[in-house]
Amino acid sequence: MKFHNGDPVTAEDVKFSFERYRGIFARGLKDKVADVETPDAGRVRFRLKHPWPDFMTFYGTLATGAGWVVPKKRRGPR
Repeated sequence: MKFHNGDPVTAEDVKFSFERYRGIFARGLKDKVADVETPDAGRVRFRLKHPWPDFMTFYGTLATGAGWVVPKKRRGPR
């Protein structure tokens, strides 16, 4: 998968985006996640503090916006 600029989406981009998330659900989401690991460029592992069956429903839907992934490496002027 690639971003709109042609750069590949990596596990580091996913981790960066999770840590960057500041939406209204950020505290509730981040309080339940113990760690975000990137064992390799194509895999991300979310380690939860306690079992949470609805994690992917909460994280991966448009309702929260928490799962939106942006490039870690910025390009262009700012």
